[in-house]
Amino acid sequence: MSQREEDCPAFGLFREWCDMPGNSQAKVARALGVRKPSVHAWYARRSRPRPHLRRPLEELTKGHVPAGSWFTASELEAEREALATIRADPADPGQESA
Repeated sequence: MSQREEDCPAFGLFREWCDMPGNSQAKVARALGVRKPSVHAWYARRSRPRPHLRRPLEELTKGHVPAGSWFTASELEAEREALATIRADPADPGQESA
């Protein structure tokens, strides 16, 4: 795992939720329709769930693991920079110049 993934707060939240009574990695796999090894990789901090699974996972955990918590600090910074660029440009990005 890269250093950038190390700073992803969801790993600890996900592990904490899975370790709560009544929760399990198998429950997550069944609910999301993914394989148990995939869920274990999230639990073990080896990979992150694909983006389309993050909101359903947030719902499954009743908000304990927010979808946005899977972003790394560098991804959040890149998003902030992109938004700042868009917001600083007075031209409407939906309009092409004639």
